[in-house]
Amino acid sequence: MKSDQSGQVVLMVVLTMLVGFTIALGVFLNSLSQSQLTTTQQNSERAFNTAEAGIEEYLKQDFEAIVGVGSTVDVGTQNQKALVTSEAINNFEAIIEQNSVATINVQGAKGAGVNSITIFWTDKGTDQNTTTCTTGDAQAPAGLIVQKWSVNTSVTPPTVSISNLAYQPYNCTVPSTSANFQAAAEGNATYRSSVTIPLTANEVLWRLRPVFNKAKITIVPNGGTLPVQQVKITSKSTLTSGESRAVTVIKSLPSLPEIFDYAVFSGNQIDKN
Repeated sequence: MKSDQSGQVVLMVVLTMLVGFTIALGVFLNSLSQSQLTTTQQNSERAFNTAEAGIEEYLKQDFEAIVGVGSTVDVGTQNQKALVTSEAINNFEAIIEQNSVATINVQGAKGAGVNSITIFWTDKGTDQNTTTCTTGDAQAPAGLIVQKWSVNTSVTPPTVSISNLAYQPYNCTVPSTSANFQAAAEGNATYRSSVTIPLTANEVLWRLRPVFNKAKITIVPNGGTLPVQQVKITSKSTLTSGESRAVTVIKSLPSLPEIFDYAVFSGNQIDKN
């Protein structure tokens, strides 16, 4: 009887130790897994921060200085580097907030064969494409104001002229044509509104301003190629541990502030009476 009891005690001790060992092993493996996951997450975040820092270094530079340029950027401590490349984009596509301005470079485009430019705006698949045409903040889809800047170099000194064109959203009479807004044409499968505007030789830039609402805008040259409008910047960082992250941004041409369109300026002087 005592021998049976001793055997049972030994068995219980062994089973208890086995259970304890299994639990301890599970806790250890879970801790190890969590530690490895934390390290991977930290390295991933470090790679992302490095790539982002590379983007920021490029964005500090002038637009012309980064077009088509690639380099390795040292972003600081622990020998962290980002490989940054840039790609020129001759067309334009971006979401422009209501009453903000995008600048389109058209200098020399006429000589490169561009006879006109078609502008598409208001993404049909978003909240930009409202179902109402009521005057008021974001109650109507965007109209578009196009400001055309021309420089006449045939005279001395050269003269600058500015003309404005305004377009209603397609199939929406806000505001009325009596406010000098022209009717826009229908867009395409993606965009609600469009307009095709002739280009003249002296024009150097267009300023595009959506009104009534924000709008995604894209341009298509007809008959040739436009100058560079945007630059696509990609920054990639790969750590020695193997984690790799990349960040891509699109930088557009710098624009004069929106308030400039409402400023009074003179090439000589302004007399106040």
